[in-house]
Order: sequence, then C-alpha cells, then structure tokens
Amino acid sequence: MISPYLILFFLLFFLSFLCEMSKELERISFPILVLILFFFLAFRYGQGTDFFGYYVHFSSIKTFSDAIENPLHIHSEVGMRLLYWLFNDYLTMNFFVAAFSMMMLFIALRKFQFNRVFSLLIFFPTCYLTYFFSGIRQGIALAIFLGVLLNYLIEGKYKHYFVFVGIAVCFHLSSIIFLIIPFWLKFDLEQIKKMMIYSIILGILILLFCLGGFFPIIYRFNFSLSGITILSYLERIISLFIILKLADLNHDYDKQDMFLQTLLKLYLLGTCIYFTFGVLNSVSRISIYFKALECILVPYLIWKSDKKTNIYAYIFSLIVIVMTIKNIGSYISQGMYYPGVTIWNYPYVTVFDSYDEIYMYRPVDFTLHD
Repeated sequence: MISPYLILFFLLFFLSFLCEMSKELERISFPILVLILFFFLAFRYGQGTDFFGYYVHFSSIKTFSDAIENPLHIHSEVGMRLLYWLFNDYLTMNFFVAAFSMMMLFIALRKFQFNRVFSLLIFFPTCYLTYFFSGIRQGIALAIFLGVLLNYLIEGKYKHYFVFVGIAVCFHLSSIIFLIIPFWLKFDLEQIKKMMIYSIILGILILLFCLGGFFPIIYRFNFSLSGITILSYLERIISLFIILKLADLNHDYDKQDMFLQTLLKLYLLGTCIYFTFGVLNSVSRISIYFKALECILVPYLIWKSDKKTNIYAYIFSLIVIVMTIKNIGSYISQGMYYPGVTIWNYPYVTVFDSYDEIYMYRPVDFTLHD
C-alpha cells in the first residue's frame, strides 16, 4: 500500500501545476489543502521522531511551579513547559499546536495572488514534515516568524516585532537570531551578497579545520559531519541560484519592491548562517527560519516575472521531490522503524487507530495510555 505521506505529496504536486493554469482552482484548493494538512498533522499518533520524546516532557510537568522553575531539568523552554502545564491531555495539546502552526502558515500565504498551492508544496518536505511534525518547539517559533514577525518587519512595527520575538524565544532559543534582523536589513543587497561569498569561504575553512582536527573548540558546539551531506549542500546551492536568477529577472527588485527586497535579505541571512555554520548542527538549524521563505519567494518571483520562468518551477519541483524522499528516509532511520518499512509504504497512524498499532512499525518503550 502506498504511504499516505506520498499520497498527500502527489496531491500537492499535481494540484500545484493545475492551479498554475486556473486561478479559480487555486483559490478553492488552497484553503482546502491547508485544512487537509492540518488534519494530517493534528490526528497523527507516534508519527515524527520526537513524538514520544515530547510526551516524556509533557508527563513530567505536573504543576505551574514545575513549568516555571523546571526542577526536573526538562529540555524545553519556559513557553513550551507552560504549554505542557495548560493541557491535561497530550493529544489535545498536539491538536492545538497543529491548529496554531497551520493557522500561522495560512495567514502568511493568504494575501498573495500567486500560486499558493505551489507554496504548500515547497513547504511540505522539510518545514512541515520535520518541524511541524517532529521539532514542534522550533516549529512553533517558525510559525510565529511566518505568521506574525514577517508582517511586522515589512510594516516597520518594531515594538510589536520585539514583543513577539520574546514570545518565540520562550518556545525555542534559536529564535534569538530574530533580534539581529532589523539591523541586518539596514545593509543593501550588494553588501549582503558580498557577505554571502565570505560566509561560503569561511564555512569551507571551518570544515577543513574540523576535518584536520585543528579546531577542537568546534566539538563543544555539537560538531558532526553526519549532518553534512552533499545532497543537502547541492539543494541549498541550487535553490539559492534559482532565487537569485529569478530576482535578476525582476530588475526593479532592489529599488521599487520593498517586500521582495526584505525577503531576499532575510533569505540571504539564512544562507550566510547555513554555509558558515553547516558543521554545527545546533547552529545551522537556525537557517530553517529563512529557508522557509522559499515558499513565498519562489512563487512570488515566478508570478511577478514577465519572462518565461516555467523551467525554474520545474527544477524547484524536482528539488521538492528529492527532499521529500530524502527526509522520509531519514525519519524511518531515526525512528528505528522495523525492516520492511520503506519510503513507499511509510505508515501513517492516527489517534483513531489502536494505540498499539504504531508498535507494528517501530519500537517504543512506553505508551500514552497504560
């Protein structure tokens, strides 16, 4: 039986191309697909490599004092611990988090005239399946960034912006990177492009130092070559090339389109972080906030361009296919699924199934309901 994840992916894939030909179909499909993605996220059980890990943390927070003082040293920021305390049931909390995350994504995309179904397709393999499904602390911070902070940045409402940065930091410490964004935006694009080149060179030097054992301090920051793959680097480089190429086709982007200019600056900030700190797993994950902007940038640039850009849409769709296959393969490996579970039949277990069904596919030492 084909995996429900792949069925959902194929649905997004084919509708994104059909919606390119029919604005009416796009208008109808977009909210329906957001709703489907929400239900798929909200009703999962045991899906996502950290599903049961979060349950351990949830079960350890019994009182408001536990949430504030964290005497058990739970690996969660205070905002997440307060969320554990607010809910009596773990599955209800997951439902709420799924609703919030998808609502923020919907808010981020709803106002655009471009193909928003294509946006959902781009968002699907990494941001949705990894951060909304598994790394939900950072997924919440990502949702706040897309649904709230991005709008405040564009409107220049920095007082509101910094308040919500504080809220995001309460869910994932990596959100502290948002504090530098208003200062980063003061640079012009040409300066940022030069810094991007320097970041690539610096990243290569750091990698060589690590491989040569000349940079032992890196090990204090969770250095791991296992997180570095040629495929990941190629995907970043190709995505960057496409976005810069599409931007060049829009000759007014650096003067007239302040929205596009802001998004490009943010995207290149993430690129600088990724290529500089790619060997530091805990640091390089910060770049995901800015990589998520691809789901806005690519469809927006294609829609805005007055030249033939279909080839770039096809290339980006191919990237999405490759990353979906790669990521599902990593979920199977990290989740220690039994032999026989493949990318093609990767199972989806819901809260409506027997709670023991997940143990047919992966070993877990505890359950939510004894």
